[in-house]
Amino acid sequence: MRHLRSCIAIAALTVLAGVSATAAQNRSPEQVASMEAAISKAFEQAQFSLAEGRVGEADRLLRIVLKSDPDQQRAATMLRTLYTNYGLELAVDESSLLLVRDQLGEQNRDFGRFESRHFVVLSNGPLHWTNERLALLERTHFQFTRMMKLMGLQSIPPENKLICILFDDHADYTSFARRTDRVEAPWVAGYYASGSNRIVMYDDATGPTFAAANRQIEELQQQAEQARRQARSVDRSQLNRAQDHAKRVREHAEREAERIRDLVRAASDAKAVHEAAHLIAFNCGLQSRSRRYPFWLTEGLATNFETEDANGAFGPDRPLDARERDFDKRMEAGELLPLRELVQLVDIGHFESDHAGAAYAQSYALFRYLFRSHREQLAQLFRDIEREPAGAISPQRMLELFERRIGPVDLVEREWLLFEQR
Repeated sequence: MRHLRSCIAIAALTVLAGVSATAAQNRSPEQVASMEAAISKAFEQAQFSLAEGRVGEADRLLRIVLKSDPDQQRAATMLRTLYTNYGLELAVDESSLLLVRDQLGEQNRDFGRFESRHFVVLSNGPLHWTNERLALLERTHFQFTRMMKLMGLQSIPPENKLICILFDDHADYTSFARRTDRVEAPWVAGYYASGSNRIVMYDDATGPTFAAANRQIEELQQQAEQARRQARSVDRSQLNRAQDHAKRVREHAEREAERIRDLVRAASDAKAVHEAAHLIAFNCGLQSRSRRYPFWLTEGLATNFETEDANGAFGPDRPLDARERDFDKRMEAGELLPLRELVQLVDIGHFESDHAGAAYAQSYALFRYLFRSHREQLAQLFRDIEREPAGAISPQRMLELFERRIGPVDLVEREWLLFEQR
C-alpha cells in the first residue's frame, strides 16, 4: 500500500511536471493549485520514505519535485542531505561510459578510470596530471554551488557522476572531437558536449600553445648556453665580465622559462574550470539540456569561473585580471558587438578566432556586471528560460526575455558601458 501511494505521487507529479515545462506561462489557477498539491504530497511521501530507510525512493521523489519547481527550498535541502548525512552516493552511468569506450576505439585500452565524489574521469594522461584535474573539477563544483547560493538559487546533486574525458595528446583529442562530437573550430581547447553530457579536454603540454612556449624556452636556454661558451673562450682580462654576463643570461632564461610555464599552467587550469562549469551548470539545477541558451549567458557564466588561483574562492564575485584586461582592450578598440545583437546570439561556431575572442570577453564582462548589479534578475532569467518550451528559442524571444527581466537593452548597454569606463 505504501509503495502504491508512492507510485501514485510520482505519476501525478510527473504529469504536472510536463505541464510545467511546456506551458509554464499559461497555467490556469486550477493547474497551479493542483501542482502545488502534488508537490506537497510528493514531498510528504519523500519524508515518509526517508523515515523508513528507503533513501533511493526519497531521492527519486525529491528530484521529480525539483523538476516541477527547481527552487523548492525544502526539497533541495533534503536532497542534498541524502548525500551528506544518509550515505547516499552518486552512481556512475555505466552505459554512457561504455559508449565512450566504444568511441575511443583501439585507444580505449590506454584509458584508466578515476572517480571522485561528483566526477568519473577516463584518462590516458600521466597519473599526477589526471589527479590534479580531478581535484580541480571538485573545487569547481564547490565554488559553483557557492555561486548559486549567492544568487538565491537551489543547487542539487547531479543524477549521476559527471563524465570527463582527458587526452594525453592534442592530436588524439582533435580527432576524437571531430569524429564523435563534430567539434571543428581550431580555437576550441576543450568543450562540453550537451548531447552526450560530458566534457573533453587534453593535456596542454601537448597542444599548440605549449609548443610555442617550449620553443621560447628552448631559445632562451640556447642563449644562456651560448653565453656560457663565450665566457670560456675569452682571455683572462675579460673572464670575470664574461662570466657575470653568462650568469645574468642564465638567470634571465630560468626566470622567463618559469614565467612561461606558470602562464601555460594558469591557462590550462582556467580551461578545465571553464568546461567543468558548463558540465555542472547543466546538471545541478541551473541550466537544462532541453533548452537552448543565449551564448552570452552560458559562456559568460563559464568564463566567470576561470581562475588564476584555484586554491582560493573563484566565480563571478571574484574578478579575473586576464579577462578584465582583454575586455578593456577590446572595448577601447571598438570590437564589441551591439548588446542587442549579443543577447540574441546563440552560436559562434562560424566566427573567426579573434571575433570569437571578443564575444567571450564581452560575455564575461556582461555576466559579471549583471551579477553585481542585477543579481536577482539574472537568477530569474535562468528560470525564465527553463520555463520556455523545450528546444530552440528564437533570437527575438531571447531579446524579449532579457528586456523583461533586466530592462530595455539600449538603456542597459549605456549603463553597463558607463560602468566599465569608470
